[in-house]
Amino acid sequence: YQRRVAITAGGMPSGLGSYKSKESNKLIEEFMLKANVSVAEKLVEHYPDNAIIRRHVGPKENVLKDTKKILTRMGIEVDTTSSKMMQEALNKLQHAPNQPTPVGLVVASLLAKCMSLATYHSSGEFDSPVDYFHYGLSMELY
Repeated sequence: YQRRVAITAGGMPSGLGSYKSKESNKLIEEFMLKANVSVAEKLVEHYPDNAIIRRHVGPKENVLKDTKKILTRMGIEVDTTSSKMMQEALNKLQHAPNQPTPVGLVVASLLAKCMSLATYHSSGEFDSPVDYFHYGLSMELY
């Protein structure tokens, strides 16, 4: 489910809702991710010092630590050692695949607040390709 904000004709928020993503949305998202990774790989291969890459550093540790404490007090255990482990924990908070529970939506929102924004860089800014890592997607290059 995706969150949706209803907006009045005057541009003011008037309500919150959600809509269910279709299988076609997921397929398009997968193709988009694969295409972006493929382009990034080619750019770094042909322009190792000048390729524009999207980098996403890990979460703000202090905020993540506090969020984990809050969730633990609520009886919700989330392994925060990696974005993959956090996604697995969120997957467990679903009625069925891609059908999050209300608790799952709240947990996802809390975890999202811990994340840094992704930024664009020149590959030449870094000493090692390890530094290109995109935390949110758990991908070496994006």
